[in-house]
Amino acid sequence: MNRARSLAVVCLTLIVTFASGLFYLSRADSSKPTPRSTAVTAVSVLTQHNDRQRSGANLLETTLSPANVNVNQFGKLFTRTVSGYIYAQPLVAAGVSVPGVGTCNIVYVATESNNVYAFDADDSDAVAPYWQVNLGTPMPSGDIFPGYHDLTPEIGITSTPVIDPATNTIYVVAKTKEASDGTYHHRLHALDLATGSEKFGGPVEINASVTGSGSGGSGGIVNFNHLHQLNRPGLLLLNNVVYIAFGSHGDSEPYHGWVLGYDATSLQQVAVFNTTPDGAEAAIWQGGQGLAADTSGNIYLVTGNGTFDVNAGGRNYGNAVIRLSSANGLSVADWFVPYNVDQLKPQKATKAGKKTDGPRNLYDVDLGAGGPLLVPGTNLLLIVGKDHVLRLFDRDNLGRYFSDHNANLQEFSVTPIIFMGAPIYGNGQIYLWGASDTLKAYALINGLFDTKPSSQSTFSSVFGYSNSSPLSLSANGVQASIIWALCPTSGDANRQTVPGILRAFDATDLSKELWNSTQNTARDDIGSFAKFNPPTIANGKVYVPTFSGQLHVFGLLPTVDPLGAAFEASGDEGRIQITAPAGIHWTAQTTDNWIVIKSASGLGDGEVAYVVRDNFSGSPRAGTITIAGHSFLIKQAGDAAINCTYTLAPAYIAFGAQGGSGQINLTTDSHCSWEADSNVSWITITSGCCGIGSGQITYTVAENSGTTTRKGVITVGGESFAVKQTGKPSQN
Repeated sequence: MNRARSLAVVCLTLIVTFASGLFYLSRADSSKPTPRSTAVTAVSVLTQHNDRQRSGANLLETTLSPANVNVNQFGKLFTRTVSGYIYAQPLVAAGVSVPGVGTCNIVYVATESNNVYAFDADDSDAVAPYWQVNLGTPMPSGDIFPGYHDLTPEIGITSTPVIDPATNTIYVVAKTKEASDGTYHHRLHALDLATGSEKFGGPVEINASVTGSGSGGSGGIVNFNHLHQLNRPGLLLLNNVVYIAFGSHGDSEPYHGWVLGYDATSLQQVAVFNTTPDGAEAAIWQGGQGLAADTSGNIYLVTGNGTFDVNAGGRNYGNAVIRLSSANGLSVADWFVPYNVDQLKPQKATKAGKKTDGPRNLYDVDLGAGGPLLVPGTNLLLIVGKDHVLRLFDRDNLGRYFSDHNANLQEFSVTPIIFMGAPIYGNGQIYLWGASDTLKAYALINGLFDTKPSSQSTFSSVFGYSNSSPLSLSANGVQASIIWALCPTSGDANRQTVPGILRAFDATDLSKELWNSTQNTARDDIGSFAKFNPPTIANGKVYVPTFSGQLHVFGLLPTVDPLGAAFEASGDEGRIQITAPAGIHWTAQTTDNWIVIKSASGLGDGEVAYVVRDNFSGSPRAGTITIAGHSFLIKQAGDAAINCTYTLAPAYIAFGAQGGSGQINLTTDSHCSWEADSNVSWITITSGCCGIGSGQITYTVAENSGTTTRKGVITVGGESFAVKQTGKPSQN
């Protein structure tokens, strides 16, 4: 369904796009009308963790800084309601030309209900999406096996989509169960950024097969299993090919790790890779981290527990770090498996010295719970696996396998218990936050990481198997760096939904927490924690996914200047300057009847005009105008000697049934305040609602459709102006 609002705007003049670790600039159409909500520059976040290196960093953030991210200046701006859990990271595309609307920034949200939404990324009043599409009935989680709880209650869109700005296309993978025959499917959709319409003849059914004797195969062929395979890593767009990686649902067999490539414009399959064609398992899930790629067209991935025999001439890559060449389909160019690979695999639980067939195991600390990070500006690759060990690699020589040692560059433990997901990189450091541990930074020095944290938070996160905190970084180059963390506040996010919190830290000193969403819970609460899903930062806003059916948008709150004013007993007019992010709506309100607000709302920067009435009481008084949570204090002296008289000319008027308009001339002393009110709905004051000293009030009288005469009164400064209107002649 397409939803286009009547507003014709252009939302930016310079578009900045993240792609393959580089920034691409293009200018928007300067002939468009002046925007209602705009920024001088606009940044796009088009893929999981910002770029193909998966750095997790937006280094072009010019609005947010440690100086203004605090509870008084920063908070929730608006919320968008969606159907389904948000496992996919929200993406932002700048400068999308929407038919009938104009050129705007859009945030795209995909959910497990197989819904994709395109919301205005900046306008707090734009509650309805520009478009919303449903990509089919999601698969019920219980179909995996009875008691399955990892991803509930439905499985639809789990991986982060990817956007191609060159063709204005967003690529999405949706898992469905057909109502007609109960079959399961994965489909690749190519949707138009502006309308949500399918492109390139899509969607296409995802299928694959390889020769081999692996689990679930038959007759020497291993086929892709739609029930058991899960597309968890973020999609990768590389050299006009969309790459899609698959793992498993809760280790429910049979499954394998798969990487499938589809031409981005024809949607035809061009590449297939299976991690265990002659074995089992070796899922690619990476805690949601996308496949990484370098500028030479190499793809990097990490597998989980599974068959490993490539060291003995086999074709199975369990617990491996793999570099794939995409030069001709997909082929293994290099790989690494740790010497203690057998200790990482699941072992059957024992009781009284005997093996049992229970579903739990003693060991399950595979590498594949962590995704790859290509360190920008270097030839380094790093991962942190479920065994909480950081492993650093030379991308040209991953190290392969030796039975007594590892030949990669560096290894050390970075957090005390299980880690899932991936670190992020910025300012020459990596940042990560494991469960039941502090947020930590490790500095890269002469090609290796210092094994002692360069900085860490003063408190630990909540213990839990799936409680690693997904992170993002925003900075203006190397300045104003902030670490953003989504964290659970209680419970274990594994197999259940738990409450969450958004936190912000000074990236140069993690002991300084700048802000968190519980400092003003009534305004900033985020609801349920979205595990493995980092926040997205773009153009002064932070987009926060949840498992509460909501996307929250945070940013700088409107500010007021000055913070208050003082008036003499005679009263006067005043003005308040509002500074607000482009497109953010604000309102001004007061409960004090002696303060009259003349301009009560606006979008972005604006002004509130108000009138303070004269004070006859002899006692001083104080009142408040509230604007976007800020209190503007007004103090006024009292003077019982004030004596104001008001004269209206004319004193009354008569209209025919057709109605019309008129003007009242008010004469009073220059220090006397007044307000004009009508006691009937058919008399509308069009200007001169209030003021100080002499002035004019204009009004309109609506048509009288009845046959009887009616009367109304406009009251100005306590004086009455009578309005009489005849009715229409009776028709006999």
